[in-house]
Amino acid sequence: MLPDYSDLLKCPFCGEKKKVFSLLSGNTFECELWSDTRFVAPMLPEVSPVQKCNRCGKYYFKNRQMCGKSDDYDGDRGLLSYQEWKEAYFQMLRDNAEGAHGKHVVSDDEVLEVRFLLIWAYNDYYYRNDECIIPSEEEHDFMVSLIKTQLEATKGWKPKGLLLKAEFYRESNQMDLCLETLKAVSDSGVSLDKVESLVFERLREEALKGNDKVFIVFSKK
Repeated sequence: MLPDYSDLLKCPFCGEKKKVFSLLSGNTFECELWSDTRFVAPMLPEVSPVQKCNRCGKYYFKNRQMCGKSDDYDGDRGLLSYQEWKEAYFQMLRDNAEGAHGKHVVSDDEVLEVRFLLIWAYNDYYYRNDECIIPSEEEHDFMVSLIKTQLEATKGWKPKGLLLKAEFYRESNQMDLCLETLKAVSDSGVSLDKVESLVFERLREEALKGNDKVFIVFSKK
């Protein structure tokens, strides 16, 4: 892993500048691929695509607010907790609703992206850790509602993209729709590569078991 000089960001709300980690090169040693498409690789450390301002506490997209390079290295990746992702999501829903009249316009596609990352954050917090935290009924219902909204809002699923659609159905405990979607992938005649074929088979197996939790598709140690 080889770091780069840190990126400089500028908050669009208050102008506060922030240094975040930047990577020149890395590798996929000890990586994991999860059923929700989350790829985790310790030697490819991620920087959160949404950052929280250290001064005003507002959230903004990293790539929108790049304002240069620092002259040193910085390890801050700006990773958000699950609760912070929820705050970011609801802030951006408000920004989206007020976009026509407000200063900080957020597009429908950006809301779609943040909702997807919030689903990841939920799975990170409850299932991708060693603490075995059990979500409350309220949190589980909230996540199911998010997934259903994401399914409704996503248009033009491509044949291979239907694997993610099937996963969303599985995570929201709509097993019949998950299996129907997987059948649509088979019926489409699309050629799946080795990893996609593995994902397909594992999704089918877990749906038939009635398992609605994310799982590791493969890991490379």
